Amino acid sequence: MDKASKKHRSGIYLDFEGEGQKLGETIPPIPHMAGVYRPSKDRTNGGKYSSYFFNDSWGPVRNGCRSSAEILSFNTFLERLINEAKSEQKTIYYWSCHELMIIEQYADPLLTEEFKRCSTNSLRIARKFANRRRIKIEETDTKGLNNFLSAIAPRLPKVKSMPLGAAESCRRLDRYCSATRKWRKWTEKQKLVARDLLTYNYEDCLALYRVTKKVINAMSSHRASAV
Repeated sequence: MDKASKKHRSGIYLDFEGEGQKLGETIPPIPHMAGVYRPSKDRTNGGKYSSYFFNDSWGPVRNGCRSSAEILSFNTFLERLINEAKSEQKTIYYWSCHELMIIEQYADPLLTEEFKRCSTNSLRIARKFANRRRIKIEETDTKGLNNFLSAIAPRLPKVKSMPLGAAESCRRLDRYCSATRKWRKWTEKQKLVARDLLTYNYEDCLALYRVTKKVINAMSSHRASAV
């Protein structure tokens, strides 16, 4: 495995989901969940997706997950992620300043500084790559990550939009979890809201990985050819 492959496969790919910024407020509320995609370090493809929920009432969602899932506090999650990155010499990748803004607002200040030291904003390096290659990023999709995928890796699948949207899905899941504590007693319509949210988050994490991989490999190839 070459150095570029080792670099992108030694990444931890993070994405939050929540209600989003409310009208009249400058900071979004704390996320309901985080998704993390970890590529396999020993193979050239494949990886593992895990979800983490920050609301104790989301037990039914965790129990209904088809992937690895856990309920824990926001700070505990972040501390574990940082410790993993440091001990395994990995980089945490995230898309845009949103994740960092959330962490700066809700995480312990010491964890925030630790996070900054072991993380990278993939949007920043994707923009730098596009500018150097004079690749125009068309804003044809409301989702910025999809616009970069279309321009940089057009053959790769885009993140599909959700019927309800992530924010409304989180609000509904709060209500469902409060009303019915057992997943098996949920209606199929309620279960579909949870499954759609997790699928959307998984696709977000995977798209983040794909864009980051494409940029890292292309920039490494360019440097190698320049030597």
